[in-house]
Amino acid sequence: MLAVAFIWSISSNFDKIGVQNSSPVFWVVAGNVFVAAVMFPIMFTNRGRAYDIRRISLSCTYRLFSGIALVFQMTAVSLALVSYVISIKRRAQL
Repeated sequence: MLAVAFIWSISSNFDKIGVQNSSPVFWVVAGNVFVAAVMFPIMFTNRGRAYDIRRISLSCTYRLFSGIALVFQMTAVSLALVSYVISIKRRAQL
C-alpha cells in the first residue's frame, strides 16, 4: 500500500506538469489514448473471451463518465495545488 501511495504521489505531480504544458482536455485525451494503445494488444490476445454488447456498452458509459471526471480533476490541478486536489479527490471517494 505504501508503494501505491508513492507512485500516486509521483503521478499526480506528473499530471500537474502535463496540464501546465498543455490543456486539461488534451492531457486527459492523450493519457487515455496511451493507455488504450498499451491495452489493445493485451485485449487482442485474449480472443477466447466472449464480449457481449451489454458489457461493452456499460464499459463505454463508464469510460465516458470517468473521462469527464478526469477533465474536472485536471482543471482543478491546473488551478490549485496538487496536494489539495488529490486530498479532496480521495476524500470524495470514501
